[in-house]
Amino acid sequence: MPAILRKNPLWASCFFTSAFLFFVMQPLLAKALLPGFGGARSVWLLCLFFFQSLLLAGYLFAFVLSKVSSVKTQILLYAVLLILSLCFLPLSLQIRATAQAENPTFFLLRTLSASVVLPGILISACSPLFQYWFSLRTSESPYVFYSYSNAGSLLALLSYPFFIETLWDIEEQLHLWTVLYGAYILLNAVVLLFLYRSAVPDERKPEIETRSPRGQTASWFFLSFAGSLALLSISDRITLDIAPFPLLWVLPLAIYLCTFIVCFSMETLFQSTIARLLEALAFLVFALCLSYSDELTIPLQVAGFCFALAFYCLTVHGELVFRKPGTEHLTAFYLAIAVGGASGGLFLNIISPLWLSKYTELCASAAIVFFVYAFSLNRQVSARTVSPFLLGFRIITAAGFILFALSLLKTHQSLQKKVIFSARNFYGELSVHEKIRPQGGRFRVLRNGSTEHGAQLLDVGREKLPILYYARESGIGKLFDALRATRTPKEGLNIGAVGLGVGSVSAYLNEGDRMRYYEINPMVQSVAMNFFSYLKMSPTSEDVRIGDARLLLASELRETGSNQFDVLILDAFNSDSIPTHLLTVEAFALYWSHLKKNGTIAVLLDSDNIDLTPLMIGLAQTFEKEVRFVDSVDEPSTLVSEVTWAVIGSDIPKLKALQRDEGATERLPEPLLWTDKHSDVWSILRW
Repeated sequence: MPAILRKNPLWASCFFTSAFLFFVMQPLLAKALLPGFGGARSVWLLCLFFFQSLLLAGYLFAFVLSKVSSVKTQILLYAVLLILSLCFLPLSLQIRATAQAENPTFFLLRTLSASVVLPGILISACSPLFQYWFSLRTSESPYVFYSYSNAGSLLALLSYPFFIETLWDIEEQLHLWTVLYGAYILLNAVVLLFLYRSAVPDERKPEIETRSPRGQTASWFFLSFAGSLALLSISDRITLDIAPFPLLWVLPLAIYLCTFIVCFSMETLFQSTIARLLEALAFLVFALCLSYSDELTIPLQVAGFCFALAFYCLTVHGELVFRKPGTEHLTAFYLAIAVGGASGGLFLNIISPLWLSKYTELCASAAIVFFVYAFSLNRQVSARTVSPFLLGFRIITAAGFILFALSLLKTHQSLQKKVIFSARNFYGELSVHEKIRPQGGRFRVLRNGSTEHGAQLLDVGREKLPILYYARESGIGKLFDALRATRTPKEGLNIGAVGLGVGSVSAYLNEGDRMRYYEINPMVQSVAMNFFSYLKMSPTSEDVRIGDARLLLASELRETGSNQFDVLILDAFNSDSIPTHLLTVEAFALYWSHLKKNGTIAVLLDSDNIDLTPLMIGLAQTFEKEVRFVDSVDEPSTLVSEVTWAVIGSDIPKLKALQRDEGATERLPEPLLWTDKHSDVWSILRW
């Protein structure tokens, strides 16, 4: 431990505790908000942006407060606000709000603001403000406290998925945070009282303009922006095809913080020869992960992108520390860092969805970091502080990166020729493609992120034919055949579907049937109506309800009672990501309450990266039902996809079309259960 920390343990405790509280609050609130917003991966990105904005507000508050002439007045003002922040306690469960608002982005930000804005600002102000007060008392550099603060942040992030999340549910976690915040206020009171009563001058030390920060402010902002954009874009990418859950959230953020710790502790490390080689290698690893994402396993992709993030951040944060000012400009430096970080979140979460119809931020962040890397390395080469060998290596890396960028541009242009619609919103990116069959004829496909979410033939007379994983030969097709066989032609079915897609289920409807879709993304409904015709051609009218299915079903149960569905279909994945809150024991208990006694649940198991089979077995056993897994074989000539449907119910043996000799297969892995308190995605990843 550095001597400065041994001499000032109370100061160190304040930095550590404030950072721990600030960063443990991020995954805690994000997880609490996730079910209310359909399990969208944007929830975490917006939470990051919100807390980056809180950090900015805290640093701005510290900057303004440090300009107050009397240090004692500064201390009193800070103490009064700490007392006022108690009005926000206990940390409220009002964050469990429904996302039925027209704009879920601003609704989520408003919900967070109502819950934690003042405590968050004061916690984030602790580091720059206390460092400033410390610098008034001694000539020792306070920058070491910044690394200590980051260590508290890192402990918070790593302890959440491995310890806190597994031991306590959300309500208990909120209560625990409230208790810790109360302890933090008491700790602050001790330090502030000591400061106030000690020989602190009433007037601030005169600032000596050793180096004006004005020429550096833009570089501080830009470097912080680059690191923030890299963090957010890579976090978004690694949750695209798995599931938004805390471990994948905190891993990139922990790496991001580690680079701050390393750079502030070992200021010249990023300029060493080995570091420069690894920084260059990071660009090549990034290019490989992006170019061969379909061939790489999820763990390899996560490892590759995290490796790239580590050395991207080492590059920009190393350059940031290289340009740090003297202590007289301490608060301005931290303020510029906070503005840059929040601007990265603003760009990715607010500006990009308005300006761009596709996710291009990932490649943009890599290009920005490469610019920083090339500029920094060029400075070293010019100053002859690095091996001349790296100059040639830099040229090779630059050439490779340019070729990679050109290949991406070429791929993008070729795809654009086939895209007839592309847009993005809070819930993801949607695009509609037209394709030509080798046998002749055209069909239209809806893609959500990287995954196909429905398709329809365009040939005249064949528009109503269901295809891909909804084909007649699929599990859902066989289920409808089996259900029709147990009824007279005049007996209609009452069907519910979680996830609209292109409306493929409507291809199975007859007159007299009732159909209700639950779709959280309003843009999906617009696409299904304007670019596909399943809904328009249906012999019966469908009821499409916009919002999270679980929240809507719970509301319907309270207000109008059970819907008495004959079958409830679950196909609500965003890209290849799993909405875990729709697959818990509590969720299935809600589903069964909306089904008839002999009702059936059909779940599409279409994820390439997650094996939901153990979960289906566990859920069937919990509710004393039987489960059948019905496979279809890939037949490109007839547009039938290789896919598995899990059919769960009490009367499955009576459904002849689902008997094992007609396509169903028996699988007996160990059963698994998810609950609202705990869901273990790692255990069912396809490695």
